[in-house]
Amino acid sequence: SNSVVRINNFAVRTKTKSNGKVKSRIYFSVRSTDDVKDEGAYVSISFGENPTKTKGCTTNGRGACMIGLPLFNPDTTPSVMVTANVESSLGVYNPELNKKSDDDCAVFSSECPSLELSD
Repeated sequence: SNSVVRINNFAVRTKTKSNGKVKSRIYFSVRSTDDVKDEGAYVSISFGENPTKTKGCTTNGRGACMIGLPLFNPDTTPSVMVTANVESSLGVYNPELNKKSDDDCAVFSSECPSLELSD
């Protein structure tokens, strides 16, 4: 099919634990540009450095999935940079069409390829 898919919704939830470490979860929703919920798409993220780590999730019937990041210590790691990719059988992933962040830039697009997570 010649559909195009995008991250149509996206949210980050961070919680500081009692030990001071930060737990982040990233929620994704993937749809085609003609608004079909993309079930079975694989969303992967890369984060950290030396080495870069990757984690992924497969979208459910609502086209949604969540990736939890390892706890990080804000004293030693004030922020974590995250990049994302989507593999879909529904169509080609076009990050330029992703949901816009607060600063009006499509998340994970060429203009703002990485997302900064901080407490």
